[in-house]
Amino acid sequence: WERAAIPWGRRERAQLNEMGKDSHAGSSDDVQGGVAEIPRGKRKNGHVWKGSGTRVAASKKSIKQRTFQERQREKERLKVYKERVQAIKSEREAKEQAEKQQRERRKAYREQEEDRLAQVQVIRNAKKLKKMSKKQFAALKKVGAIPDPNWTPEPRS
Repeated sequence: WERAAIPWGRRERAQLNEMGKDSHAGSSDDVQGGVAEIPRGKRKNGHVWKGSGTRVAASKKSIKQRTFQERQREKERLKVYKERVQAIKSEREAKEQAEKQQRERRKAYREQEEDRLAQVQVIRNAKKLKKMSKKQFAALKKVGAIPDPNWTPEPRS
């Protein structure tokens, strides 16, 4: 019995002795094919040894194959669902577009009314414009060419 051949510690050996199965006792039922079976358990640090040799592929269950009719029903159901989603989406987009156009119309109307009802002060003296600060000049709004009431066209000769 060599100490290096047994990788587990005192606690595991005590458990084996309690169960009456000491792997180094040399009983014939512990040995399979000339190699002693190592008991599986947890180490002190919590590391778990590999379990018994069950493969992942063996533990997976096969998926039941669907019939052609089931696939067709699923396809049709998905098609109806997508059409419904598309209809709802297009409906919402049309509603948003109508609201946007209405907002733009209201804004244009408001600006027209504001321009129509505004009190206008005509600045004829260019020196006033030159004396203005940048903020005052930026606040000015060019309305367009307002005809001078005292202006008369020159007679043609």
